[in-house]
Amino acid sequence: MKSKGIIITGSTGYLGSKILNLIDENLIFILNRKSFDNNQTKFFDLKNKEKILISENYDGIIVVHLATFFSKDPNDKEFIHAANIEFGKKLLASLEKTNVEKIIYTNTMFSYYPDESIRTLDYTKTKNEFSTELNNFTKKNNILYDEIFLDNTFGGIDKRKKALPLIVDAVLNQKPSPIKDEQAYINLVSYKDILNRIYKSITTDIYGSTAFVNEKRINLQSVYEFLNKYNLNKIEENNILQFKPNIYLKNSPSINLFGLKLNDIQKELVNYLNTT
Repeated sequence: MKSKGIIITGSTGYLGSKILNLIDENLIFILNRKSFDNNQTKFFDLKNKEKILISENYDGIIVVHLATFFSKDPNDKEFIHAANIEFGKKLLASLEKTNVEKIIYTNTMFSYYPDESIRTLDYTKTKNEFSTELNNFTKKNNILYDEIFLDNTFGGIDKRKKALPLIVDAVLNQKPSPIKDEQAYINLVSYKDILNRIYKSITTDIYGSTAFVNEKRINLQSVYEFLNKYNLNKIEENNILQFKPNIYLKNSPSINLFGLKLNDIQKELVNYLNTT
């Protein structure tokens, strides 16, 4: 019996670098910016050596499209479009003669935020524009399409310049809280649950639309205070973290809504601090 070949984009990113550990490296074909340097698409293995994809050697090909360029800065519009649209179109062109059976794409929950300035970011618009491209491509070619909407992920080794990594850096280096708005609440999702969902999609026939939406939002300043106290005395004080109902995402994709158990958040945050 043949195996599935797995094409992965964004393999050096936050989620991509972690999903590689869950898959047989012999089945992985990496696509990156160097893949399209000439007319013939180049694939690479985990050691960055060229690897030939002969799709007939596999029962089918699954594409995990994680590559993206995240920025809220309008000055980055060209980079955002190049990564989120142009690279994606090159990816689809490279798949025309392969036996792809499923494409897994990570979109953004920004599309469902109440703040119009977030919904109309170049980042948000390009992610949704390429989602439409994928919908059309998969329907035309009878390919399964699994779209996973992500929000604020945390956990593991995390070098991104986002709220949670900045908080952990401040705690470990005994610096003041980096949170400017003490009333800021976010929808927080453990990276482990995202990886489990992607892996399940790779290994089963599930597809559709999945939103990682929790029952409650968490206050970012309270996360800093919780981790700071834990870092000082190694005691988890359960009355520090503050929550509010997560009603602002009620219009998100309705299939497979997800909820992280609130009593697990403390443990996950401590693990995150200790991992960094």
